[in-house]
Amino acid sequence: MGKKSIVYICFFMLLGFSASAHNVDELMTCYSKVPKAENVKLRKFLFSMMKMVSTNDSESKVFRKVSSVQVLDLSDCTSGDKKRFANDVSNMKMGDYDLLMRVKDDKDDVYILSKTKKKKIRELYIVSAGGKEPSIVKLNGKFSFDDLADLTKEYGVKKKKK
Repeated sequence: MGKKSIVYICFFMLLGFSASAHNVDELMTCYSKVPKAENVKLRKFLFSMMKMVSTNDSESKVFRKVSSVQVLDLSDCTSGDKKRFANDVSNMKMGDYDLLMRVKDDKDDVYILSKTKKKKIRELYIVSAGGKEPSIVKLNGKFSFDDLADLTKEYGVKKKKK
């Protein structure tokens, strides 16, 4: 086997690895077709109804700005599918998305990604991989970072005191 053949083999192997890396949109599309995956989309109409029954002003304010939510739950999928998902998430391309935060603990690996336009968040992804309940949550809308901060204050997890 000549040097030229080895170079071609290496090139095609690298090409195959780069082709397997997906962005978050492609992950959502790809894994929504996996057996036992649950994919739920909530449209703007539902949020307009929710803001009418909401008693909290900050909730109502955010509901007005969310146009849809999509949740992909892989918790009932096979362990092989979950491992493949975790691997794909760790090799995920960011593309047009900004990584707002990444939290990694014992088994979970959580990414929060956003796509902004004119200083407004248009898409927000929360990707959880590596644990028992891998999932992707996608919020579409037109909200600011201040809106996210308000929600975090309202629903944020409080640290336990030792």
